[in-house]
Amino acid sequence: MITSVADEVVRGYVKEACDILNFDLEYVRVLYVSHVEAVAGIPQHAVITADGCLIIDETWANREISNETPTRVRCEVYCKVRLLCQQAKNATVFNQYDNRAIDDAMAFCNALMTLKGLTLPMPPFPQMVEPLLKQTQKLHASIKEGWWEEFCSDIYFFGGDGALYKDCLMKISKQEKYKWAFEK
Repeated sequence: MITSVADEVVRGYVKEACDILNFDLEYVRVLYVSHVEAVAGIPQHAVITADGCLIIDETWANREISNETPTRVRCEVYCKVRLLCQQAKNATVFNQYDNRAIDDAMAFCNALMTLKGLTLPMPPFPQMVEPLLKQTQKLHASIKEGWWEEFCSDIYFFGGDGALYKDCLMKISKQEKYKWAFEK
């Protein structure tokens, strides 16, 4: 059974991702199960369904959050909400296991965690460090090619100053104070 603390943390992460993506929180239903089945032999901690459910392994979520190591839970939730958002836009052709969809979700997660000043999670296997480093280098290169502006265009700020905040966010990569986050 999911603890109330773990549920609150997970729902907070869902809300953060939905707010940044301007994705209606009502489209995301969070369900907890005792075990999430492996996909193609790869163990899973969370999956999404075609009808907008985010299904999370409650044992894993409880353990990660009770050990005060919620980074992996945050990353998993951010990725799955991004996938749900993409699925809502392209329901007929969307495949959550497509490498491009996964890369997009990971890029969203890494960008959001970097913006929040958080440490990016290390991959669970040492042989995955080099591919993650290459992915991060590709992310930095794509920022220079307009990815940042495309990412920002998906964000909606509530209130009368929303356009001002969005404009500031789009220009943040050019500001001296924050250039470190957008360069190698």
